[in-house]
Amino acid sequence: MICKTKQKYNPQLQWSVKNKQSIFYILIFTLFLIPKNLFSQTAEEYYKKGVTNYTLHDFKNAASDFSKVIEFDPKNVNALIYRGNCKSNLNNNKGALEDLTKAIEINPKEALAYYNRGHVEDELKEYKEALNDYNKAIGLNNKNEFFYNKRGLTKANLKDYKGAIADFNIAVKLNPKDAGTYLNRGNSKSKLTDYKNAISDYNQAIILRLDFMDAFFNRGLAEISLKQNDKGCEDFKKAKSLGDKEADEMIKIYCH
Repeated sequence: MICKTKQKYNPQLQWSVKNKQSIFYILIFTLFLIPKNLFSQTAEEYYKKGVTNYTLHDFKNAASDFSKVIEFDPKNVNALIYRGNCKSNLNNNKGALEDLTKAIEINPKEALAYYNRGHVEDELKEYKEALNDYNKAIGLNNKNEFFYNKRGLTKANLKDYKGAIADFNIAVKLNPKDAGTYLNRGNSKSKLTDYKNAISDYNQAIILRLDFMDAFFNRGLAEISLKQNDKGCEDFKKAKSLGDKEADEMIKIYCH
């Protein structure tokens, strides 16, 4: 579940780089298991319907379904988290924060509520607040790779690249087969001009995902930084073939 953001890095060369970070297209680690003691059959039906609509990315109807659940049980933390994430996907970040904060007030030991509130705060560029929530999520559950990955991305946004790499290292240990984590770690290494090791991470990302456009593009940038123009141009061309429009600009500048 990958989506992209853009940033700039590389003080040595005056070009834009896409720091295409691995975050999560769906904002929640789905709570598909229905609680055993569900309040009423009608509410259970709305809950199941909401999960189905959420899975289909029909966030408007899913939010309506979870609102019905909350009418039956205002303290249903799962429904509040789901509805908060629906609102976030519908660009209602204020409403999302309200639901997720309410979930935390009801159950301050629910790691997913902190994690998802952190994501909304990231979207609002409130990185210090997001970092605080990811810290709390990890304090409650230190075995979740996604928590470390998101905290690493937030640290990178705060320009704490060494701290970001430390979090990505843990995420890799928890799941060594996630291509996005290697991309993220490679991006932070590139920020520190550690291009050789960044390329190693991009290599691993591509091994795990052969059509990883972002990894080809960023590996090309790292290779150009090391004056390996032939390799860089090959990667830009590959990225272009995979649909990266910015790769064409890099080809015009560096590939003759």
